[in-house]
Amino acid sequence: MPRILKIMCWGTASRHYPFNSNLSVFLPASATPKVEKGTVIVTRKIRIYPENESDMSDLLSLARRAYNLATEHFKNTPFSEQLKVTDLRKKIKIQVKAEWEGRNYRAEVAGEAVRDAFKTRSAVISERKKGVRCDYKFRSVKEVRQSFVEQRLTKKFMGNFFVTEEIGEESFGRTTDIVFKSGRWFVCAPVHTEISTFPRF
Repeated sequence: MPRILKIMCWGTASRHYPFNSNLSVFLPASATPKVEKGTVIVTRKIRIYPENESDMSDLLSLARRAYNLATEHFKNTPFSEQLKVTDLRKKIKIQVKAEWEGRNYRAEVAGEAVRDAFKTRSAVISERKKGVRCDYKFRSVKEVRQSFVEQRLTKKFMGNFFVTEEIGEESFGRTTDIVFKSGRWFVCAPVHTEISTFPRF
């Protein structure tokens, strides 16, 4: 009875194929499967505990405020009159800095939130072109998942947290999400992961 080789494919059900252990004998050398190794960047969610949770909560609020100001601009301004990303970022950072007096403020966090709002605008425009009815949505403090973007993750910034797992060197210097969800904090750290694949023929 032939052995069965089980092949698992992403996004598909597993399939079973009859497997003959002598199959490679009858194939040319170029057709013999060889495992290839490669490295990909994946996001690893690591639990963290802020030393000063109030400061980190200020950054969540800051990102939400900057995003909502950009969204308000898109909703209330004709497309032809909307500011470019650089100009709108500058305008909003000046406004929220004044509003955040006495609170933890990071210009990079506000700027990345505005950039995120522009990504949403592009998605909305794309869907509307397809005939899909959609509109902008303001971010709410009541949402289960809150986040802000750290433009370039540094060891100095991570010194504000107790980290439950070691963060690899490859994670630093990269754009990284800091997430607060269901009462817990996470850093979504980019890491290198080695994978093995069979080449296509």
